[in-house]
Amino acid sequence: MEFSSPPPPSSPVGSRFQVEFDNQTDAPVFLYWRDQKNGIKIYGKIDTGAQRRQYTRKGAVWMITKKQIKPSDDQWSELGHFVIGKGSSRAVIRKNK
Repeated sequence: MEFSSPPPPSSPVGSRFQVEFDNQTDAPVFLYWRDQKNGIKIYGKIDTGAQRRQYTRKGAVWMITKKQIKPSDDQWSELGHFVIGKGSSRAVIRKNK
């Protein structure tokens, strides 16, 4: 998917807890946190079939991309994004059908 604009900014509230990101695609993906000012911060690469546990808070927005991006990029190659609810959870990154 190509998006002309990024997902919404994060609005984190409350205490921290863990979310597990599970990459079930055929390629590595990159994990980014959207800050409150529409910026992004890379948190790393998740290899094919791998999982990553990440501390976060309710209202945080996490983006998944196919390639590394910069905040100045005009096109965001986003696979998807997650808006975190309350409590520990698992975010599954699936293959496109």
